[in-house]
Amino acid sequence: MLADLVTLAETVAVTGGDVNRIAPRLRMDLVVDHALEVDHAGTADAADRNLARELERHGDRYRFLRWAQKRLPGLRVIPPGVGICHQLNLEILADVVTTDSPRDGRRLAGFDSVLGTDSHTTMINGLAVVGWGVGGIEATAAALGEPIVLRVPPVVGVRMTGRLSPGVLAADTALPLATLLRAHGVVGKVVEFCGPGLAGLEVPDRATIANMAPEYGATMAFFPADRATLAYLRTTGRPEHQVTLAESFLTAQDMLVGPESPEPEFAETLELDLSTVKRTVAGPSRPHQRLALPEVPASAGPVATHDRGLRDGDVVIAAITSCTNTSNPRAMVAAGLVARNAVARGLTVPPWVKTSLTPGSRAASRLLRDTGLQPSLDRLGFQLAGGRRHRPDPFRRRKRSRTHRGEPGGDRGRVGLAACRRSPPRPGRRGADAKD
Repeated sequence: MLADLVTLAETVAVTGGDVNRIAPRLRMDLVVDHALEVDHAGTADAADRNLARELERHGDRYRFLRWAQKRLPGLRVIPPGVGICHQLNLEILADVVTTDSPRDGRRLAGFDSVLGTDSHTTMINGLAVVGWGVGGIEATAAALGEPIVLRVPPVVGVRMTGRLSPGVLAADTALPLATLLRAHGVVGKVVEFCGPGLAGLEVPDRATIANMAPEYGATMAFFPADRATLAYLRTTGRPEHQVTLAESFLTAQDMLVGPESPEPEFAETLELDLSTVKRTVAGPSRPHQRLALPEVPASAGPVATHDRGLRDGDVVIAAITSCTNTSNPRAMVAAGLVARNAVARGLTVPPWVKTSLTPGSRAASRLLRDTGLQPSLDRLGFQLAGGRRHRPDPFRRRKRSRTHRGEPGGDRGRVGLAACRRSPPRPGRRGADAKD
């Protein structure tokens, strides 16, 4: 996209046109992510060494981005090593309510919105911000001030009731929700959540659910603004004047939902009782092909070769990653507590298991450090951006937001995705297999 803008500007300059016309009319935030490769693992300095290697590999690209930031007014580049775009948008970049440039000495307030070049841009819907993923051509046109034309999509309401049971996380909610919405059919539609169950979901939980919108085919998965939205803005360090603006504007527009607010009416409404959600694993190849945790052992059948001493169902990858999970404090603390209890019981990770921890932002890393849980993760090989080399993989367990058929195990393995909040390991067990 930036290459297109720069090429267009140079072409205009050659033809004698006004180069200033080829400049973003909207604020553009470019987050450099998904470029890190784990070359160094299992050491305290793994993150720094991997980042240095990343800068070496992609130096030319990053120098271009720095040059483009100086060349294109309104472009802000978030450098590598800071975090994943969706999580940074949630924690730092989004405003919920924003203001335009002064007109006649006044600023006009309006709802924040975002167009992203990634399908999981919908994660920001958890903060009551309208946003979805678009293609590069659409994004370029919008940046240059061209309107995005689309047919107003149908809206499907999802009324949530009840509360999540102890030990059940938002990621567990996303999986049955994907099944429900896929069966109903929401492709090209907007999903909007309502009901008393929202009171028990904090913004990180909502963001986890909204992030999964592409997996159930919806254009957006929107959560309305309420007191939890304002509390999250304060928790993440937004200036108080920004929070006050958001509260005042939302209240004036009758868009700040409270306990006494009437529920919206939809042409189509589905129900989801959060108290019925159980611990689940996605897979073996699609997010909506979910399994209840007790059903996992039977699913780990003979799907791989028996070389190198591995058994069918052996776990060979344990990854704590993705913006979906690492943006959720409960999920991160749960992972840390499992690690702490495992270390206390003298458990170790088998040498064939590749472990890795790649948080989506520095806030997630700081949470583990400040709670004193990171040392336990380190003991088990979950150093920041660290891991272990692994052998061919008959079965993989990851803590990520999605899976595709055959990825990453190919035809030799099955892929299981789960929220990492299992019960403390049992004493005397030093290995890990699917039957656990």
